[in-house]
Amino acid sequence: MRQRLTYIFAMVLITLAAFGQALPEKQILEQEWKGITMGKLNTPKRQTIILGQEMKITLYNNNSIRGTLLTTYEFNNKVYKRDAKLSGTYNPATKTLTFKSGPNYQEDELNETWSWCDYTGKLGIYESTEAPGTYFLSGTFTDACGQEGQIEFQVKKP
Repeated sequence: MRQRLTYIFAMVLITLAAFGQALPEKQILEQEWKGITMGKLNTPKRQTIILGQEMKITLYNNNSIRGTLLTTYEFNNKVYKRDAKLSGTYNPATKTLTFKSGPNYQEDELNETWSWCDYTGKLGIYESTEAPGTYFLSGTFTDACGQEGQIEFQVKKP
């Protein structure tokens, strides 16, 4: 009986240790991230475009992620929105998130020279040294329209 209780106690401690280490990353990642995407347009002038971003993700036990990505674009005092699915993986060893957007749930129609593009990216997660409890997802993206750029999100620990 004593051996059985020792075994059960050891299993509980191992389980708590495993969940205790994974919980903070899950709590941090599963929040509403807000940020921007900045890239150069494929035009002769290579103009910079800045898009607003809001991301919500769910991290699963196999380190896959699913979620939504809301992109906003302001042009001529009008705000255009695109709400897309998000999928990818999280690598806890390197603290990186690899993702792709699309297909869309819904999108506002843009003018005839613009279109929404799905994109892929890789983001690193880190905590601010100047504001403890503030986290960033920062990295690069490439979209299906041939553009590349920077993407960054920010969130505060719950």
